[in-house]
Order: sequence, then C-alpha cells, then structure tokens
Amino acid sequence: MTDNAFGKVRTLVHCEELTEKSLTHGLKNGNSVVTDGPVVNFEIRGTKNGKLITGKFGQSIEVSESTLNIKILWKSTEEFGQFQDIKLVKNGSFLNINELTLKTGDKFNGSRNISIIQKKKIVYYRVEAYSRKGDEKFCCYTNPIWIIKK
Repeated sequence: MTDNAFGKVRTLVHCEELTEKSLTHGLKNGNSVVTDGPVVNFEIRGTKNGKLITGKFGQSIEVSESTLNIKILWKSTEEFGQFQDIKLVKNGSFLNINELTLKTGDKFNGSRNISIIQKKKIVYYRVEAYSRKGDEKFCCYTNPIWIIKK
C-alpha cells in the first residue's frame, strides 16, 4: 500500500440540496464519484418519444432513439498534476474515442461532447480519469449511467 492511497480517497456526492437527507439519497443511489485527486463529471442525454432525457452518474434512463450525447468534464490542480488519460467505459470495456485525446490546453481542465449510437437494449457507461505529478499517480472513477433502449 502506498501513502497515496491510505486516507486520501474521497467520495464526491451529487446532491440536489445541501441536507443530510439529500446526501443520504445521493449515496444510496450511487450519485457519486471516488477520487484521490482529480475530478470528473459526466452526463448522458438521449430522447424518449421526442423528449430530451438527461442521466447523471448513478442513474438509469430510458431512451427511444439510438443517438446518445455524452458530456464529460474534468478538472485537476497543481497538487494532483495534469491529466494523463480519460477513458469512457461501456459495459466494462474501454472505448477508443479520438475526441477524448487530451490536447495541451486541457491537461488540467476541459470538457468534451461525444455522440454515440447505442445498438444494445441495455448498456452502461462510466468514466475513469488519471493524472500524474512527478512519480505520484492519481485517479477518479465515476459510477455508471445505465441506458435502457425501449
């Protein structure tokens, strides 16, 4: 065990309001990410019967159209170093997406919008991100967003 792990991992919870009830609800429903440094957020937008539906990590959404729009945002600081890699995971497999290739200007923070065609009836997506400062490596993992195509 490295000293980078013990006592440094944090859980960030998405809450609708800053109350104990909202925090408990967010934890129970997986509306959270874990990190020992950098932070990643993402959402997926799709349509169901012509209406825009948005899912955040820990949620499931039903869509009727195949096109999904995924927005990924990331942020790090000098303390945790520049991002080395951001990966979109679909059903446990890393997707090779050119849009996630980091450019010089977005090594500390940035965002991407990605369009994906969903062919399967049920699928989940999540994000992993990695930063580095010197010899220290840091990571962030989101909970998944489940997509159910009706």
